[in-house]
Amino acid sequence: MKDITYEMVRDFRIKELGYDFMGYYRQPKDLYTYHHTITPKRYGGKETYENGSILFSTPHSYLHRIEDHELEAFYYITYELVAMNTKGYLDPVNIRRIHEVLRWFESHYGEEMTGKGKVLVKKKYLNRIEF
Repeated sequence: MKDITYEMVRDFRIKELGYDFMGYYRQPKDLYTYHHTITPKRYGGKETYENGSILFSTPHSYLHRIEDHELEAFYYITYELVAMNTKGYLDPVNIRRIHEVLRWFESHYGEEMTGKGKVLVKKKYLNRIEF
């Protein structure tokens, strides 16, 4: 695990809480990942404390899938991730807002398929804490 990831996992008590910034449980084979929230990596975003949030690998891939299909939903989730980073703790209020956006996305895209004929919203994307 990278130093910044380790530091944020520790400071935000991810292991103790049992969920990440998006309110997802750690699933089998999930890794702790650093997500660039303010400035994306592709635009030269640095791996800094202020620019990041910790997501398990499953919701991390889901978030980028949302980014590919519904940019406004992605931006709203990003806003909530940044808010929690600024607060310095995982706030159930922010996570509830994220879940509302995820439920909206799932209601609109739940039956959609990818260009490769795979389900857009995988079952493992639905395995999250309900607040």
